[in-house]
Amino acid sequence: MKKKLLLLATVILSIVQSFGQVTLPLYESFNYTEGEALANASPAKSQWTSVATASSLDDQIIASPGWVTTGIPGYGGSALFIQGGSTDPQIKFTSQTSGTVYYSFLAIFKENSAAPGTVWTGADPGIQFISLGQESSTTPGNTNYTCSIFIKKSGAGFVLGINKGSSTTETTWGSTVYNLDTEYYIIASHTFDLVTNIPTSKLWVIDPATSSGTDVPNVEPAATITSNLGTTNRLNVDRIYIRQDSNAKTPGIIIDELRVATNYNTVTGTTAPLGLSKNEIAGLNVYPNPVTNGKVFISSSSSDAKKITIYDILGKQLIHNEVSNGTLDVSSLSKGVYLMKISEGASSSTRKLIVE
Repeated sequence: MKKKLLLLATVILSIVQSFGQVTLPLYESFNYTEGEALANASPAKSQWTSVATASSLDDQIIASPGWVTTGIPGYGGSALFIQGGSTDPQIKFTSQTSGTVYYSFLAIFKENSAAPGTVWTGADPGIQFISLGQESSTTPGNTNYTCSIFIKKSGAGFVLGINKGSSTTETTWGSTVYNLDTEYYIIASHTFDLVTNIPTSKLWVIDPATSSGTDVPNVEPAATITSNLGTTNRLNVDRIYIRQDSNAKTPGIIIDELRVATNYNTVTGTTAPLGLSKNEIAGLNVYPNPVTNGKVFISSSSSDAKKITIYDILGKQLIHNEVSNGTLDVSSLSKGVYLMKISEGASSSTRKLIVE
């Protein structure tokens, strides 16, 4: 078993609030007894609950496969192996209603299915295997999915997609065909839009075999896939959900080093570059960027008013406003690149703003 960060995992997972919720950030190293199902594994961890009836094909704690991804903290605990259709485990956390919620994990996808003789067909329309979610308002105890990662077979490999709900018809698929039995580091995010109430989901897939230098950067890179398709709009998030569909549709998947947080550096365990980490605004999101219609929307983990100052590349102040509704009018700016300074209480952040 892996031994690094065991103490950290124990401390974080022991911070439990009422109704079994944990506070963010959440870190899960799966440091449990090998061979046991996640919802029943030892030592006890009341945060994980089973959403479906357990079976002989249940998710299982296994030994670490020996990860090689660099740029994230040392690995701790064992790993989780899901296969075929079985129990869906979930862990609840304090409800988030603004800013951005990220989750990340290491993964290896395998073609073998749980049931002997069953082949992973994995074809269209694909299936979701992990999601964020919220409590159903119409059926308490059920989960409404969001920021769902989908997988489907493609030739000898597979492709991944992201969905701000869970309908297969609203999934945005990537074009890259990934390899089975290969390590990947995956990040996903759900960004609330307090103006339109239409959230955005993003997916990052990092392949340590093809990346140069440190695999996981300490500054959020461009997403592999971005989507806000469909009519499913979740306005709060309070859980991470691992879903197993059926023996034919769900491949074998090893998941490890699972994190959930409200900013990129925390969810990846990286350290922000010097000058960016101190008093940064949590969950800050500026969009659209580039700006095309004269308005930019600004949100964060807080609903507090924000003071916005925009400078041109020579340092001349062009706009200085306080925004309380999340919308800033930049129609007076000509096409070009600008520097935007955002202040919220004692915190401040700087972003490049492009106007087209």
